[in-house]
This record gives sequence, structure tokens and C-alpha cells, in this order.
Amino acid sequence: MNNRKPQNSILVLATLGVYLGLVLVGATPQVLAQAAMTRQFNVKDEVEHKNEFDDDPDIEELKSLITNSLEGTITSFISEVKGSDINSVSRASLSKSHSLHSLRNFCSEEWIEVFDPLKSLPRGTDPLNELHRDLDVGSGWKFATVPHFIQAQEGPPEQKFCKAFSVSTDLDSDNLSVKILFSRTDSVSAFRLAAYLNDFLYDRSHYFQDPITRQLYQYTRATSDYANVLIVTRLPRAGLDTLLASDVK
Repeated sequence: MNNRKPQNSILVLATLGVYLGLVLVGATPQVLAQAAMTRQFNVKDEVEHKNEFDDDPDIEELKSLITNSLEGTITSFISEVKGSDINSVSRASLSKSHSLHSLRNFCSEEWIEVFDPLKSLPRGTDPLNELHRDLDVGSGWKFATVPHFIQAQEGPPEQKFCKAFSVSTDLDSDNLSVKILFSRTDSVSAFRLAAYLNDFLYDRSHYFQDPITRQLYQYTRATSDYANVLIVTRLPRAGLDTLLASDVK
């Protein structure tokens, strides 16, 4: 992976362009050095402008959802499995395929569409079901309490658009995958927010020494799907099995 920020390349090219221009007109070494340094700071000020999402309380709430719901839930689940006996129910649940998807469309106080395959099942039936329940934080929202970073798609006034939130969990022979999707007003807003979140996720991946949390962020990315933002965690089965094998009892 290329770890350099895009703005670094811009700074290098801009500074190099100024430097070469001065060389061509015969500037002294002292002038060259001063000009290069001055231009570097000027370009940096121009490039590193304030991002539209910086300090936005709604986006801070989204970051909290990632760190508390996504990070907290998945790392707790893996840590619990890792510390369990080899014959435990938790380990047994990882040996079979699993797929769940829940969706909530918040359209108005009187109109909330729910698709939840676990709604009628009691808790404690399956560890992966419980993982899905814990990730599906939208199950506790009412129309008035839907976080503001989730927005209804813009469109023709004669059509009704809702605020959407969905969670998918899948386990197969290749990956343990979690997908969180939420709606934005339009494709541009979704694309920009996904790009911003990828910077956030990349930075978070360097905060931790704990291998479970570090691997979680290394394999989590944000993307956009028209007017939706999709946050995908895809933990390769090989890496997951290595983490779990270290504490098998």
C-alpha cells in the first residue's frame, strides 16, 4: 500500500517546479534554498485546507459508531472466541457458513420499514447472531433519534425517500465480513464522506499494538454506492485462524 498522502505529491511537484524555474534564470544557491522552502510552506497552506467534515459533530458521531460499535463489537467477539475452549460454542460457530442482513428505512415517525431476520429469535441462540445484533445499533433508533450523518436521498418531490441503515454479516471459508451501509443526500456527498472515512480508518490502523484491533482497521475500508456510504470489514480467514490458534486450550 502506498502510505503517502496525495497532497505530499502535490507539494513535491509544486516545489520542484519553482526550484527548476529559478535554476533556469541563474538564481544563486541561497535564493534557491529560500524560495524552495517558502514555496513549500505556501503550497502546504493552500493544499491542507480545512476539510468540509472536520469538526462536524454529526461526523464525530459517525466516528464514534465506528470505534464503539464496529471496533468494540468485533474485537470483543474475537477476543471472547480466542479466550474460549476449543470445544466452545463460539469456536464451533466459526466452522460453518453464516449470512445475515438487516435493513431499516426511517421514513417518518409513523413509517419505519424493518427487515430483521433476528427479530423473532431469542437472544443466545448463536454467537454470530449475537455479533450481528450488537452491530445493528439501528434497532434502538426511533425516527427522531436517527443520527444526523444518516440522511434521506434527494429526489423528485413526488417520491418519498427515507433514511436507510443496514448491517450485513457473512462468514465463509475465505472471510468474516461485516458491512454497514447508510444513506446520504446524493452520490457526491457519499463519495466525499467515504474518502474522508478512509483517511480516518488509515490513521486508526496505526494507533494500536493489539493485533486484533490493528488487523480490524487494516481490513476495513469505506466506499460509496450511489447515495450510500458502505463501510466494509473483511477479515481474511487465514489471519483470523492464526489469531485464534494462539490461545487454543
